[in-house]
Amino acid sequence: MICFKPRLNELLSRLDVNLDTKEKYVQQLIDESLLLDPETPFVSIDNFEEALNSLSISPIWLSYGGARTGSTTTSLILRILMDSLVSNYISAWEGDFKDPLKFIDLVLGGQQIKSGILKIHRFNDDCNTILEKGMAKGFVPIRDYPSKVSSYKRMSMVRNSPFYRERGLSHDEIKNFIISEVKLERRKRSLHGCLFFKIREIEKDPAVCIQKIALHSGIKLSQSNCKFISKFIAKDKLREDSRIICPSSTGHDSQTFMHFEHIASEGYDDAEIKEFTRNFLRGEIDSEGYLLN
Repeated sequence: MICFKPRLNELLSRLDVNLDTKEKYVQQLIDESLLLDPETPFVSIDNFEEALNSLSISPIWLSYGGARTGSTTTSLILRILMDSLVSNYISAWEGDFKDPLKFIDLVLGGQQIKSGILKIHRFNDDCNTILEKGMAKGFVPIRDYPSKVSSYKRMSMVRNSPFYRERGLSHDEIKNFIISEVKLERRKRSLHGCLFFKIREIEKDPAVCIQKIALHSGIKLSQSNCKFISKFIAKDKLREDSRIICPSSTGHDSQTFMHFEHIASEGYDDAEIKEFTRNFLRGEIDSEGYLLN
């Protein structure tokens, strides 16, 4: 892992120059850092010392969305932020550990690793406990159900996906998935220390949503920095990235957690399954497909 970025932020925080001069330094550092690490950009953190203190209190960030909600994109944003804050951290997917408690113990009890990001879909008591105690911060993307179920069905046909079903999905299996995900979302609403946001916010105005995520993590970023980060989570870029992954034993890329064809082809739309979902959840979702309560 390239670990020069936190040091750059430390030096910038000590720089006694006017804002215009500092921004010129920052732009030069960004340009040069991309030569060394083109996939994870350097981010200038405006409150570096304060952000470090916040991280020491809540050293675990949970990308805690349900299946096919945008939790992978959320994890990527979190990794970009933490990569410029500290060097001794771990970023993992729940499939990397037999139990999330192993990850929690690794971060909270470790000597070398001081912080971490965990992408996890299921409702987990150990994760909920550290959220309750303020030892973690949760980031919960929410997706409209017609799109979510359509995405789930598409991934059930992709062989390298964890949702792959060789014989396809029956209507009963799709119904069970919907029921399970609705229950999961409602249970998570009562959690402490979580930021809930619609994944559509990232698609519509990524810089604003990135700013919101950064603030919840304890980090202050300029608007120009947020716009810069948005280039690295653009759907076209992620779509290309998902075609050239280096899969781990779980089939996911070891850094981005994407699997092959993670992002749908441009123009993909399963109108039939979306209509099926709207009918099945009639009275429970609004006109945009989000839960009413």
